Amino acid sequence: MYSCIKTIKDDEKISIDDVLEIEQRFGFKMPEILRDYYLMYNGASMYNCVFSIDGYEVEVAKLVELNYGVLPLEKIIEMDREDGFIPSNMIPVARNSGGDYYYWNDQSGQVYLYLSDCIEDPILICENLEEFFALLEKNYQSN
Repeated sequence: MYSCIKTIKDDEKISIDDVLEIEQRFGFKMPEILRDYYLMYNGASMYNCVFSIDGYEVEVAKLVELNYGVLPLEKIIEMDREDGFIPSNMIPVARNSGGDYYYWNDQSGQVYLYLSDCIEDPILICENLEEFFALLEKNYQSN
């Protein structure tokens, strides 16, 4: 279990078939850590996580849901591909409270933060999703 998870929403649970359908529809394969997270915690609320990357303070407020919520992963990918601003190999995984999104690069594995006011210059957060989840665990604020 992740300590950064505040509450779990049982009504937003998904199945492996849901994950496989999204992977097939959008042409990528989720790493095991992301797939496991969705199968256990899809839609869960989390504590704010704040950490520094190269002297820049960043925050993670929510992990992107599959199939549920106002902006589920599928809708974000569709909008991103329609707009053309975010490369198609970038998969949204989280957001901050300001609406900026963290993306996982399905080719390199790296995680980037795309700031909405500087979308052409994403910030490298970490080398893979395992490091990203470790950052969330290490830096959550439960108060």
